[in-house]
Amino acid sequence: ENKRRAQIENEIKNLGKIYFAFNSSTLNSESKSTLTQLATLMEATPTITLEVASYTDSRGPASYNLALSERRVKSTIDYLLEKGLSQDRLVPKAYGETNLVNECDDNTPCSETKHKMNRRSEFVVMRFLAN
Repeated sequence: ENKRRAQIENEIKNLGKIYFAFNSSTLNSESKSTLTQLATLMEATPTITLEVASYTDSRGPASYNLALSERRVKSTIDYLLEKGLSQDRLVPKAYGETNLVNECDDNTPCSETKHKMNRRSEFVVMRFLAN
């Protein structure tokens, strides 16, 4: 069971994160492809539950960024629901501009490429039950 869980977690990690354009919650084609692969993996492993965590970069007010991350997590989950997954297997978490993956906070000038790394949705296995 632990070996299978590690394998599934590794597959999800290898799928990676999905990224968003500045001030957008719209999924691009690359993100949709990743989410389709994630849905297929989850269909093959019906005993896992995922946290879907969405973030923003640090630009803009924190309250606005929290709302933007809520829209991002919603668009991410909506796409997975369209692929046939059940809502009870997806736990939405909107984190706004918290948990930046680099130094690009309000006081640090950064390139667009670095800011983009923070505009993401990530997937964390919360529950895994053996068949």
